[in-house]
Amino acid sequence: MLLKVLRTYPAIKTPHCYTANTNLTFLITKLRLHLNISPNRRYVPPPVPSNGSGSSETEKLRIEAEVHRLITARDKKYTNFIEYNNYKLIYRRYAGLFFTIAVDLADNELSYLETIHLFVELLDSYFSNVCELDIVFNFNKVYSILDEYMLAGEIEETSKREILDRVKLLEKME
Repeated sequence: MLLKVLRTYPAIKTPHCYTANTNLTFLITKLRLHLNISPNRRYVPPPVPSNGSGSSETEKLRIEAEVHRLITARDKKYTNFIEYNNYKLIYRRYAGLFFTIAVDLADNELSYLETIHLFVELLDSYFSNVCELDIVFNFNKVYSILDEYMLAGEIEETSKREILDRVKLLEKME
């Protein structure tokens, strides 16, 4: 699996992020870590940059919307694995949070489910009972935790204590 973080979104301060029906999807793909916030289970695409990179950006947004619809509309009785184009989407739902990772078809599904679970445990330990608003308003911390856990698609550290100590050390340096 190859992971690159290409774009981050500014903290969202619109009123809809305070509604109880807020639905978040983390999509860790070969393109980026992506955070979608969708009230009432409707997809709200991220803003398109005005720098003129039209067609590739439009294609990325189309793929993100399609994956979002696939994951959120899927019934709980089905497996957490979906084959999508030349990738396997592996997702896990925690209350209103969906964590999704796109990997090669030959990769081990269960190891990536454990990867998602450890990432959620890291967030839960860092934020002490993580919720949607923690992720929305502290997305930079979420990225720093992810960077300490995974780098370039490879798992760098699996010890929660070590990862959280490094993140706290980085906070002290700021």
